[in-house]
Amino acid sequence: MEQIFLVLFWALSCPSVQIEAQLNVGFYRESCPLAEQIVKEEVMNRFMSNNCIAPGLVRMHFHDCFVGGCDGSVVIDSTSSNTAKKDSVVNNPSLRGFNVIDNAKTRLESQCAGVISCADILAFAARDNIEITRRLAYDAPTRRRDGRISLASKALQNIPTPTLNNFNRINGPDPTLNPTYAAQLQQQCPEGSTYASLVVPMDPCTPFVTDVNYYRTS
Repeated sequence: MEQIFLVLFWALSCPSVQIEAQLNVGFYRESCPLAEQIVKEEVMNRFMSNNCIAPGLVRMHFHDCFVGGCDGSVVIDSTSSNTAKKDSVVNNPSLRGFNVIDNAKTRLESQCAGVISCADILAFAARDNIEITRRLAYDAPTRRRDGRISLASKALQNIPTPTLNNFNRINGPDPTLNPTYAAQLQQQCPEGSTYASLVVPMDPCTPFVTDVNYYRTS
């Protein structure tokens, strides 16, 4: 299962044969040799203070890639004339980890300005979180270019919203959900609550380990 997960995750990062052929492992080895180390340091620093950031950064990479390919457009800020992907209801306020990407980008710009794309930083950060939470290291091919277009409407068209019925299994509750777990979730997430900062692990057994327990227990 672990090998399948990594293959699928790597495939997600390379959404087409044409793009895949252009990516290279170690692309920044000469132009910015500390690139991967700097990103990993920022990821580890945040993980040590808030281990919930691990699934958050993996999810951010997924949400970036799932809408228009892995082009870093999920970190583009909204403007007065455009609502960007990061502020779509499918990303805001639930998507976490933007400050990790920003901190890594700032450090990288001081080391090698204009070299590392935000899209590749996202790929490194997601890979690093998989490694931190499961010790499953893999090479992250890079050479992605950052996109310039970011539309909240595109995110809404391609990513399920948090209001869909399959996300509301604890209200009722869903008879297929373990009743003890359902009662626990109802206490942690009372119906009608709107706390943007409320974080509850979807895997109560091993919430900070990359594994398949979520599918086994829920």
